[in-house]
Amino acid sequence: MANFYNKLDEITNIAYEYPCENDELVLKGLKEGELFISYNPNYIQNSNGVLVGIDSRFTKFYILNSKKEVIDTLELTWRNDCEEIIVNEQVDIKHDYNLFMLIITIITIMIIKILRRKK
Repeated sequence: MANFYNKLDEITNIAYEYPCENDELVLKGLKEGELFISYNPNYIQNSNGVLVGIDSRFTKFYILNSKKEVIDTLELTWRNDCEEIIVNEQVDIKHDYNLFMLIITIITIMIIKILRRKK
């Protein structure tokens, strides 16, 4: 049975849209003589391997046997929520940097005060 696999070699039905980190989808399990197709928009592949040119327009695929009969259907769910994740990570980094600068400033002031007392 054919399935989509991600770069971790795990079966998946989730694909990520730009600007998410590109998770290359690979088709595995297609047998000799079978076709992997999409009718709208048109796409056809006759062997296992990377799905080239697939984007969020493609959601439903069919597997046809050598007699061109549909023997299986595969669906993809597209996600584009990575922008929120990226923004949240940037905010976290900014907060961490601000905290770091505050700590460095406090330590610097303490060192200056200690040095002045010794004089």
